Amino acid sequence: MSHNLNSSTVSNSFTKGELIHLENDHIGGILHSTGNFYEVDLLDIWACIPFSEDFCFVDVGANLGNHSIYLGLSTTNKIFSLEPHPINFFLLEENIKLNGLEDRVTAKNMCAWDRKETVSLHIATAGNMGTVTASSSGPQAESQVRADKLDNIIENERVAAMKIDVEGNESRVLSGASTIINRDHPLIFIETHSPRDKRGAFSTLSKSEYSLVDFLGISDTALFAHSESPIEIGISDLNSLTSSMRERRVERLTSRIVQALQSAR
Repeated sequence: MSHNLNSSTVSNSFTKGELIHLENDHIGGILHSTGNFYEVDLLDIWACIPFSEDFCFVDVGANLGNHSIYLGLSTTNKIFSLEPHPINFFLLEENIKLNGLEDRVTAKNMCAWDRKETVSLHIATAGNMGTVTASSSGPQAESQVRADKLDNIIENERVAAMKIDVEGNESRVLSGASTIINRDHPLIFIETHSPRDKRGAFSTLSKSEYSLVDFLGISDTALFAHSESPIEIGISDLNSLTSSMRERRVERLTSRIVQALQSAR
């Protein structure tokens, strides 16, 4: 599918990398106002974790590629980025090219699900392309896209870590990734949007002997780990890393506030 969005896209250059986004999009506004990648503190933690280079990362609900591009520029692991919405997917592909990551990041225009079928897509919040939701069927669907289990989509790769941001469909994604989860024990970052979603993720992953490590980022992303996750540090060390990074973030924010107050005098 081809999209010409040049008249409605904006480019933001950062210290590391560059992203284009829709002019009036919520995430794009955050990129512009902060001058950095969205959830950069979470991404800094991810990039600091020592993973085996033979394993890949999976970005489920990649949107315009914020996480995939940052990780592609910061690590050496192969990345698979899944984004179902055609406009987001167009931006994802453009951002991969813009940052010269065609050989590292593979974009797939499909939905991670618990079975193979065609699903309907809807934007839950106008002006926020990060709120795309999928359902097996529904009235007035904006578009439709093919869906399949992650176990089928990434069947020939070993997975070190995955990010899941699917607006309430976390249980479906986890169910369709059961082989990967029980074989590779990847770190799992899940952005949940309600107490019900959190309980569902906790329940599913605890059955596979996962533990909650921490909540990260401004979106309250839960990080889960297994005792056999393919990282070169233990869970206790991982917990110490996330705590240390959070303290550094608070120190930076405090310093910026002090500087702003001093400048205002």
